[in-house]
Amino acid sequence: MRNFIQHFNHAGIAFYACMATYLLCTNCNKKETSTVVLNCFNESKLSIADNMIVDTIELPNNPFDEYVNIYPEKYLYWSPDFNPNNQNQICFIRQIGNQQASYPMELCTYDFCSGQLRVIANNIYYHPRWGKKGWIVFTGNNWQLWKVKPNGDSLMQIKLPFSNQAVNSHAEWDTTGSYFVFQNSNNPAYLLYLSDLEGNLIDSFNIEAPPKRWRLLSSKDLYVVVGSDFGAASLLYINKHQNQRILIATKEATITGNSNYSRSNWNFVSIGHNELFLAEPFGVWSVQSATGQISQIIKGADNRNYSEMQVDRNSKHLLLHRYDLNQKGDTIVYRSNIHLYNLKAKQEYKLDLNL
Repeated sequence: MRNFIQHFNHAGIAFYACMATYLLCTNCNKKETSTVVLNCFNESKLSIADNMIVDTIELPNNPFDEYVNIYPEKYLYWSPDFNPNNQNQICFIRQIGNQQASYPMELCTYDFCSGQLRVIANNIYYHPRWGKKGWIVFTGNNWQLWKVKPNGDSLMQIKLPFSNQAVNSHAEWDTTGSYFVFQNSNNPAYLLYLSDLEGNLIDSFNIEAPPKRWRLLSSKDLYVVVGSDFGAASLLYINKHQNQRILIATKEATITGNSNYSRSNWNFVSIGHNELFLAEPFGVWSVQSATGQISQIIKGADNRNYSEMQVDRNSKHLLLHRYDLNQKGDTIVYRSNIHLYNLKAKQEYKLDLNL
């Protein structure tokens, strides 16, 4: 199981939807404010997710080498993110499941008002993030950071002052879209670098331990997860301006099922109003930012894992990448899709993006 998690650690598939009272978009032409989320979601696109737990799946050390993999759905989807200016729009990665060796990964956008799915780049490798100023930044297939406009215009590599032999990855925007923080493989793993839109380095954050994932608030503060899948993981708040380093919460590794690779811990973090949401393969957790209180809100299993996750700005819905595994003899049936979780109704839905 662990090899599946490692193989798809960059994966994460995209959709945000909202079980709204309107099935048609009535506000698409109105100017959006900071408190308005347009309701352009078609309920017929949503189906209740199959949450059957199978805790008896036994996988070898490298199931991708020792098993035949079957992809019954045309596309694999992962790495979702919202447009911070209009949450009826999302970006994500897709790839044809049975042609992974020859078919490039595609960076896509989807508009729930128009129903339009657009491919805007085909040189992506992982981790697209949509910034407030309209740029989508991602790690390309040359392991460097790129940016592109949501309509596919102005695709360009960000010229950072590092060797192209180093990997620049996992860029995360601040709330204004003016800066992003990222990791560089040729420098100590505990350092995160802050850059502007043009690739000029502004500052760095010394995490003092290898970070797993992070979320930038401003050029001076961020949330970061440090730790291990096999032991404790901690959520920290770091503020350089006030010289603060605050431990928010700590959780031991989750153990589930019978797989030899059935340990996991927090790998992804998203910021809500008064709480943070953290995802790991075996579930999604909420952490109260003021008290550090931890509660599990979604439970995974050996045959049902979660990866990248986003929360809408009203903290009402989670956008999830979920991959489902089923063993049939010497084959593994693999699905990778976008799911929506309604936090109030405690209901999980799957989006069909096979357009």
